[in-house]
Amino acid sequence: APGRGFLLLDYARHAAVLWGVEAEFARELFRDAALGELTARLITFLLAIGLIATTLSPLRPAWRVLPFTDAAARNQSAALRHLMAHGLAFDFVHLALTSGIDHDALSAFTMLALTIVVAVFALPALSNRAWAAQRPEGSDLPPLVGGTWWAGARALISSALAASSEAPLLVLVPTLEEAGRWAALLELMGWRSCQLYPTSEGSPYEPFDPTSEITWGQLQVLSELLDLSGEGSGAGKQRIAIVATERALQPHLPPPAALQAQCLSLRKGDVLDLEQLGETLTRLGYERVTSIEQEGSWSRRGDIVDVFPVSAELPVRLEFFGEELEKLREFDPASQRSLDPIEVVRLTPSGYGPLIAEALREAMPDGLEAVLSPEALEQLLEGGSPEGMRRLMGLAWSQPASLLDYLPSNTLVALDERRHCRSHGQQWFDHASEHHSDVIAELAAAAGVSADVVAAALPPSLHRE
Repeated sequence: APGRGFLLLDYARHAAVLWGVEAEFARELFRDAALGELTARLITFLLAIGLIATTLSPLRPAWRVLPFTDAAARNQSAALRHLMAHGLAFDFVHLALTSGIDHDALSAFTMLALTIVVAVFALPALSNRAWAAQRPEGSDLPPLVGGTWWAGARALISSALAASSEAPLLVLVPTLEEAGRWAALLELMGWRSCQLYPTSEGSPYEPFDPTSEITWGQLQVLSELLDLSGEGSGAGKQRIAIVATERALQPHLPPPAALQAQCLSLRKGDVLDLEQLGETLTRLGYERVTSIEQEGSWSRRGDIVDVFPVSAELPVRLEFFGEELEKLREFDPASQRSLDPIEVVRLTPSGYGPLIAEALREAMPDGLEAVLSPEALEQLLEGGSPEGMRRLMGLAWSQPASLLDYLPSNTLVALDERRHCRSHGQQWFDHASEHHSDVIAELAAAAGVSADVVAAALPPSLHRE
């Protein structure tokens, strides 16, 4: 409430003067400067009204600098105008009473009484329904930040709480658009790393895997968390903030131990066999090419190995002296010019498919022929990774993991817009449940087996309420 804060500070200034040693001088000052004070307050009031009109008015949506809907902006504008009007009126009365008064006690009492009255009148304005405005049904407009905290204040408080306990921060929001806004705010608050964790809106039982951008974005966050747990919790190492939607709480990941076993971190001074490194990259799903252009590829020229990790934003050039890793540098894939040196490169699988396929080959559970086509089953048995492995994650591991399983135990979790998160989560859960039933029926009919056989091979373990 900027208006109320300004008035209270102003009254505190008056009190300091009135109760000071120079009380007589203060009375003379107020008497002589009363007209100037009134004029200054009137100008301030008009400026505030103008700013409110340009930043909140539904008539000027292009000028609106705060994320309010039209209804929220209209209500908020009225609330602030009422607050300023009350404050201006009582400020005029206060100046009129105190400019010619001869008794310090009466002046101070009047000031205190008027401050209380202003606060009482301000409370209804501050509790105006604009503060709790929600997104209209069927509208893509962003809602007013609910409650009494604004988005910046929420981000600041969450960061302060996490920093005070030296803990990582996880922020859960309803949509990816709001996650992007949160990530932009947290990047300004001194975090060593601020990551946006992408999630898919589709059903986890689709016959195809999520887009590469979603999977690679997730692996970028997971690789940093796995590296964090491997390095320990030294000073500053846990200064990481992650923003995700409530979908990140659903089971959609391999267990941390399974992913950790397939990850490789390379540092300066490591001793590696280059032929074995090439085999490892191929096993992780990286494609050998002549020139690096996109994620998930690698190349070799003598003692120089270029690799573009799916968990990184730029490719990395590894320069060996014999079998010792001498230099690690990022480079520009367009010009192939080396950039800044780095300390470590984290290599993860190019997706979850190879991990799921490997787990299925080791366990060979019953019912695979009911959920995979003959061609896909043959590809799996020959060491490949058919399309659509993600929906078999519950068959590969009895308990797939969520993002929470990768976070340190002391992580601070901040839940923004709880009701919206619950609403979005329930809609997705209903969709996933219905789609799972449809997939079971379709696969059973195609394979000519009972639905129970298919359900055993495709358990509903990738969605939970």
